[in-house]
Amino acid sequence: MNVIRTWLLSALLVMLVAVDANAQAWERLSERWYTLSLSGAPCGLSHELVERRGREDGSTEFRSIGEIEMRFRRLGEVTEIQLRSEFIESARGEPIAASVSQGAGAVVRWSFDAKEKRASKQEGNALPQPIAWPSGPWLTPRAVERFVAARLSAGAAEISYTSLDLQSGCVPALVTMTRRSGASAKEFDVKNSLVPLIARETYAKDGALLSSVMPIGIGDLASMLSDEPAARAALASGKFDLLQGTLITSERIPNAARLPRATFRVTTTGDAIALPSVASQVAQIDPASTRSMLVDVDIDRRTPVIASDAADTRWTMPNAMIDSDNPAIKELLAKRKASPTPEQLRSFVAEHLSAKNFKTAFGSASEAALSRSGDCTEHAVLLAALLRASGTPSRVVSGVVYVEGIGGQASSWGWHMWTQALVDVRSESSKETVCAWIDLDATLRNRFNAAHIAVAVSDLSAGATDPAFLNALALLGKIKIEQVDVRDDH
Repeated sequence: MNVIRTWLLSALLVMLVAVDANAQAWERLSERWYTLSLSGAPCGLSHELVERRGREDGSTEFRSIGEIEMRFRRLGEVTEIQLRSEFIESARGEPIAASVSQGAGAVVRWSFDAKEKRASKQEGNALPQPIAWPSGPWLTPRAVERFVAARLSAGAAEISYTSLDLQSGCVPALVTMTRRSGASAKEFDVKNSLVPLIARETYAKDGALLSSVMPIGIGDLASMLSDEPAARAALASGKFDLLQGTLITSERIPNAARLPRATFRVTTTGDAIALPSVASQVAQIDPASTRSMLVDVDIDRRTPVIASDAADTRWTMPNAMIDSDNPAIKELLAKRKASPTPEQLRSFVAEHLSAKNFKTAFGSASEAALSRSGDCTEHAVLLAALLRASGTPSRVVSGVVYVEGIGGQASSWGWHMWTQALVDVRSESSKETVCAWIDLDATLRNRFNAAHIAVAVSDLSAGATDPAFLNALALLGKIKIEQVDVRDDH
């Protein structure tokens, strides 16, 4: 059940962990299949499996596997999303190992030494690196199942526990289950501390999850306990147009492609909005309403960053998505002249990804380099990887961009991803060289334009389920964007 609640919103594929030659074959203990739907339309399946095996030393290990497959359309093109994740623990509920991965990209593995409270992380073929032991206490997957089942059996009105969310980078997540007012003893509102949404869930007497419904603005994302044939049928019939459903209708912005400066009012019908001030963008609460923010974008803005941001290794280290150490990235970079500028790399990515399409569901930088295809996410991660490989810190931005003639709408805002590079620039005020982020959109002919609104930035070490990106889910179907001051000085 924790698999469904946490991972339905991701776009990742997790591969099998390495085979252990000192262990017996896995024995299946339990299995559940779920149908998935979005806004009432079938879109995929979820599969949960618990297995057990013995080891030569007489001990027993348990493996919890979660798999999700989803199929959508994006402006008519089929996009398939697959996810697989594993967690291995001892009979005493001590963590041993876990793994996740995305597409054909690198596997991310974690190893745990519960006695010494030591942990390590390995991405792809890189050497394992020590990491801090996740702050606790937290429960392993089987411990979560037992704990929740016992609390349900006792008739608890509120159940809280902390478990590890692998998709968000092996970080603790607090899950709070509150019995719904006027509902039966097995119906709960469920909140995950990493996801700004509440799911409505129903359980069987033995604690098995029967259904989970999560409103995400464009409709309810639902999973229902079923059987394998029905689950596979739900996947096969997936036709929901995900991109069409997230477009934000807008008044036309003349010459948006070359717009240098603009101010917009972003209003939400949900909770108070919180947009960042980053690179070209300055965001502040609208004095007229706490549900609105005024967003000023100036493509020439250069705001010096604080020292800790400039020194943050998240912007330089390779990871499963921005795999700047991959041979495909190094080979691609070698084709460029020595010391290419960020703008030169941006133009190169725009040309290299010659097949512009929506078929890929968030591929890694190396996948994009080899396939030479993808949408804005592949452009963003490939540029970020080339920047890091060339010695320039980088990150990606999730937000919205103004578009025309998409999805049958004359003008609208669509969800988008682009790149930021950390560069040395000359400050106009102090006349000194400062370190600042600049925006780079590799899907455009020009470097950037002011018809972009940033929602979150990320190093992508947690992939598509980065908590910063998950915050954008709260805005789906709930925001309006108005022009306040559009300045085309060209």
